[in-house]
Amino acid sequence: MSEDYGTNFADISSRFKLESGANAVIARYYHHPRSSCRYVFADTINQYIFTSSDCGKTVKGRKVQVRNAEYLFFGEKTYFLWYSTI
Repeated sequence: MSEDYGTNFADISSRFKLESGANAVIARYYHHPRSSCRYVFADTINQYIFTSSDCGKTVKGRKVQVRNAEYLFFGEKTYFLWYSTI
């Protein structure tokens, strides 16, 4: 994760864990168009999404039942919608 437009990077991969303790496989990520610190990360293999509203300092994971999905942010808050693209 970079907070300075790619000059420096912090490895935050340890924050993406499944319930089993295994590492997630992040296939896609989405950032909020009005807030550079709000993200949704998608593990499409294990059907997990991870969210952060503080530039990746804390990450919350949850299992979802959608394998092929798109994510859409709306509003100024952390609201987002995921929907199947099948």
